[in-house]
Amino acid sequence: MIVAMKKVFLFMQHEHAASGLTELADLGLLHIEHQNPLHGEQINLLNEQLALIEQAGLILSAFEVKTAPALAPHQDLISLSQHILNLQKRTDQLKEYAVTLNAWIDQWSPWGDFDPLEIKKLAQNNIYAKLYQIPRQQESGLAADLVLRKISAVGAIDNCIVLGKYNFQLAFKEVEPPKMSLSQMRQRLSEDAVIISDLSRQLKECAGYYDQLSTAHAELVYQKTFYEALAGMAKEHE
Repeated sequence: MIVAMKKVFLFMQHEHAASGLTELADLGLLHIEHQNPLHGEQINLLNEQLALIEQAGLILSAFEVKTAPALAPHQDLISLSQHILNLQKRTDQLKEYAVTLNAWIDQWSPWGDFDPLEIKKLAQNNIYAKLYQIPRQQESGLAADLVLRKISAVGAIDNCIVLGKYNFQLAFKEVEPPKMSLSQMRQRLSEDAVIISDLSRQLKECAGYYDQLSTAHAELVYQKTFYEALAGMAKEHE
């Protein structure tokens, strides 16, 4: 049976507002709706903490939180939440970079494994080495003082290295050397995979704090309701 709720107006002195609201909350009668959003240093701080814990809980929910062993009470769940967010952020960054590395490896595999720094060192001795993609039928038209070596082919286009004793320019597509060699790319990819695995392990261990974060979230919601009620109470001059 649904019973219509009665509207009750409570009047109290300002110095009794906090204790009065606490007693109402203990009775389960503190359910506040405001016409306008409330602001204040304490409310803003609680909103930030709530958002932090919510994000941390969402990250941990991706793991088996129900079967994760419960951990001893954490002394600072806000710092823990920030740590969880940092772990996830670093994981995401490394995974994004892994996508880039894999793309570079696919791009440079046809060119073979070479050290880009060695190409720059050759220029210091007036030996210029440049990478070009040249149509196969036009390779014979190069100047006689240039040396061309074919590295690989893609259809009718050859990936070539051209060497000369002066800083030459050809009317073909020049390919800028990568920042690192193929072996360095693969090594970095392998190293980052180890780091990602360790970060995942740390996040999985934090799953044991999931229930504590949920409890802290509920307590912060209660505190926010209290401070919003206190901030929204009409004052004598209003």
